[in-house]
Amino acid sequence: MNAVYVLLGWLLGLLSPHLIDLIQKPYRRVLIKNSLFIELLELRPKLAALVYLFTSQTGDLNRTSIQWIQKMMGDKKRSNSEMTIAEGLSLYLDFTDEQIEMASQLRANPRRNLTLHKESLPFLASQVMSLSLFSPEFQRLALTIQANLAVFNQDIDFISFHFQKTFDSSLSTRNHEALQINMETARSSITQTARQICDQITELVALDR
Repeated sequence: MNAVYVLLGWLLGLLSPHLIDLIQKPYRRVLIKNSLFIELLELRPKLAALVYLFTSQTGDLNRTSIQWIQKMMGDKKRSNSEMTIAEGLSLYLDFTDEQIEMASQLRANPRRNLTLHKESLPFLASQVMSLSLFSPEFQRLALTIQANLAVFNQDIDFISFHFQKTFDSSLSTRNHEALQINMETARSSITQTARQICDQITELVALDR
């Protein structure tokens, strides 16, 4: 009889790590998902705000882009204001499409330089190995967001580098113009990438995991 107990204990010892893992997986998945979503939903309005600024700069703001920005900003509030940014943007929507585009073009200043900051997702970066707990589509979207944010930050560095070069007094007019064109191209790339990241975050959060 003792031999049976010894054998049973040995078998349970082999199975216990697997059983513990089965119990812990759902709990770990929920913890990781919640923390990741907090990080992503903090990033999304920052990128949407940048899309708004750059789209305003180029005079390309329209009803569709305003409605998209509202959705991405959610209930984010302006500093020193009870009105959310999305509510503030609703004022635009009282105008006709032509009036919105005319107002946008009047405010356009494609070469106005803004202070730009790189963004990061430290929690996502620390949990890449744990993404295997989620569906393939969840993993794909999370890694795509991470990759696109790296492209976004590269463009930020590109603009910062070129902007510093514009202060070079020895720069010819032709080269100065080339720098400005390069920065405009990079700002367009940043706008596109930021929009993609925002849409991917929205898609990831909406996934039925």
